Amino acid sequence: MMAGVLRLRLPLAIVALALVIRVGLMFSAGLQSNMTDGQPHQFGAEVATVASHIAAGIGFNSALIFAGDTGPTAIVSPLYTFLLAGIFKAFGTYTLAALVAALLFNCIVSALTCLPVMAIGRRLYGERASIVVGLGWAVVPYGIWHPAYVVAETCLAALLFTCIVWLSFRLGSVGRPRGWAALGALLGITALTNAQSLAGAPFILEWARRRLRRAGQPWLGPLAVCVTVAAIIVLPWLVRNYLVFGTPTFLRSNSGAELAIGFNAESEGPATRQLVDKYSIWTRQPTQTAELQRYKDLGESAYMAEQEQAAFSFIAAHPATALSLVVKRIGYTLVGTEYVNAIFWLDGRFLLQKQIAYAGFMLTSIAGIVLLWRARRPEAFLLAALIAAYLAPEILLYPTERHRHVIEPIMTVLSAAPVLWLAVRIRSVAGLASLRVLVPRLRRA
Repeated sequence: MMAGVLRLRLPLAIVALALVIRVGLMFSAGLQSNMTDGQPHQFGAEVATVASHIAAGIGFNSALIFAGDTGPTAIVSPLYTFLLAGIFKAFGTYTLAALVAALLFNCIVSALTCLPVMAIGRRLYGERASIVVGLGWAVVPYGIWHPAYVVAETCLAALLFTCIVWLSFRLGSVGRPRGWAALGALLGITALTNAQSLAGAPFILEWARRRLRRAGQPWLGPLAVCVTVAAIIVLPWLVRNYLVFGTPTFLRSNSGAELAIGFNAESEGPATRQLVDKYSIWTRQPTQTAELQRYKDLGESAYMAEQEQAAFSFIAAHPATALSLVVKRIGYTLVGTEYVNAIFWLDGRFLLQKQIAYAGFMLTSIAGIVLLWRARRPEAFLLAALIAAYLAPEILLYPTERHRHVIEPIMTVLSAAPVLWLAVRIRSVAGLASLRVLVPRLRRA
């Protein structure tokens, strides 16, 4: 009976709690942050710009804000863009109803992320501890703020990424084709939602190969099924990009411009949040600059290739500067940039405390990996590799608090390890002594 309650009622109650908290913040503060003079402003950045063109029947075009018609684009990933276009089609483009629908979708998706978070926690720490992990995601400020404030794909990507980790663990050493096909489908859908999340896919496949081989199971077939299904899902988008641009373009086309923003003479540690005129195609100013005109003249593919070459030339000419930028960004990845101040509803206050909390979340996640590694949990390697692979582009280019949200459910799971490890040792605190079962689990696994 107790097991049934833990597995059915409590997870649903935690999801409901998470949803109430997020929706409450959305209506109390999130909506206002996306409005000017009582009307929604142009929320959603590039993805909403493309979505508005799709809703208007123009197609997957013109990602740059205030830039007018700049032709076909692959700057943003397609899946969430089409979803937002559907919201615009149903509720109107940049209307209050559309804003509510987009943020409500984020809140629902974020609340549902409690389920795979709890499933991973159950595997790593046990049944009771999974409740603590689920509650952690329900109330952690980073998990609350993004869905209530930001119209972007990150909440959906976070759910998909967490499901990938959960399913990878669940499959483990089982070679069932249906399960590996499901994992391939998740990888393909995630790739079309947030391409950066795919950075850890090779580690997932290698981890699975080792587990299958150790269990005496054939590994080539399951992995082939997984890769084939993922490729089938992604292939139509790749074909579209090739037909549109006339050159092979992977999931997104913006890597050249991102490199140029990260490595240029004006770059600083967090890398060009205050963009100079040369890179003002990315700003939200309704001006037509020379750089924007060049983007239009060359076309997106040729322009991105030119920007990529400029970035590599800068790195080759100034290797010490490029290295110092990367070192600085490691620090910014840990403690956040000045834009961490915008997180939560306390804008303009407690910046130091926010940065300490931001860094603390990362440090407790690392501590969790160490504890799992010391307990010889095989999952420790995969979790560490996935986080490192995801953060690598942030470190090389520029860290953003919004992008980190994709891995924050996994960070919540990992952060539970040191918290629970400490809790079982504080016997004098009422109610925590019952968590002693976690210690042997961590030691012997």
